[in-house]
Amino acid sequence: MPVVLLRIDDRYIHGQITAKWMQRVDGQAIWVVSDALGKNPVLKSLQESLAPPGSKVKISSVNEALKECASVNKGNERVVLLVAGPEDALTVMKNGIRVDHVNVGQMGFKHGKKQVSKTVSVDTNDVNAFKEIIKMGVRLEYQQLPDFPQKPIDFEATLKEMKLI
Repeated sequence: MPVVLLRIDDRYIHGQITAKWMQRVDGQAIWVVSDALGKNPVLKSLQESLAPPGSKVKISSVNEALKECASVNKGNERVVLLVAGPEDALTVMKNGIRVDHVNVGQMGFKHGKKQVSKTVSVDTNDVNAFKEIIKMGVRLEYQQLPDFPQKPIDFEATLKEMKLI
């Protein structure tokens, strides 16, 4: 079950994922790792209903996901892994998920966060997690859609330009 896309998107399953990203990476399954969704049957059911027809959907809390991370890269099923923020991305990568880049798509603005791009706002915890991901040799790419912007933007460079790292 190789992870073909690890995307940070606090909206989880939505139109951009179902109509664009799944097609771009030839995804067969969506795995959402989220404590908020994993522990809430109503939100979990809503997310499952948004998946493209024929796609397998798995929604796990972070602790549940950690038990499966080591074995996830085995098998043939092409998985799109969605997390809300860089801390969860870092956690799954430290526990066996192998990727060469993380797609940073959507981290909405909240009090205490600084906007660094049109759809991404970060706080100190986010920045610290991004630093650790970079130290692991994993690229950070900002791209809302597979064709917008046309080429992924180097998100590490964006954080440096903002003097956050």
